[in-house]
Amino acid sequence: LGGNIGRASPASDMAPPLLVLEARVSVRGPGGTRDLPLESIFAGPGRTTLLPGEVITSFFLPELPSPSGAVYLKLGRREGMDLALVGVAVFLRLAAGKNEALDARIALASVAPTPVRATRAEAELLSGPLTEARVRSAALAAASDASPLSDLRASASYRREMIRVLTFRAIEQARQRAAGGIAS
Repeated sequence: LGGNIGRASPASDMAPPLLVLEARVSVRGPGGTRDLPLESIFAGPGRTTLLPGEVITSFFLPELPSPSGAVYLKLGRREGMDLALVGVAVFLRLAAGKNEALDARIALASVAPTPVRATRAEAELLSGPLTEARVRSAALAAASDASPLSDLRASASYRREMIRVLTFRAIEQARQRAAGGIAS
């Protein structure tokens, strides 16, 4: 896991879930040990903020509050160990007995030089009841704020549309999990 994150690949499948779960990392090097928020590690494609000689030695995940749910969805060209064309992680904490989010976190893979949070989409989810229209609006915000590139695997416009689709699905599945239902 440390090597996966230390590679700083924008297409990492592990970074978005760890970001939405607010993971912290412990790094050790010649200068000692440091504890950092995961989001501060990424500096660019294949680049981290780790100092020379430092390695990631452990990850710390906070206990999840209840009721909450999280999910990671990935679109790839084939099954198995494929790089994500788009990856979306969502964490939702719901108000007890209500269809309202008290906390919402969305992180994206393969749509920017580093794994990124979709903060405008998160704010949309926190602005009122989680109606279908609000969830669709949040998914659109995530797609609008992303900076996907075209490459041999997919065009930027296709990736942007898939961000919207996967974000909508991930929000719905995280909501189902938080409410105690089974997410498909």
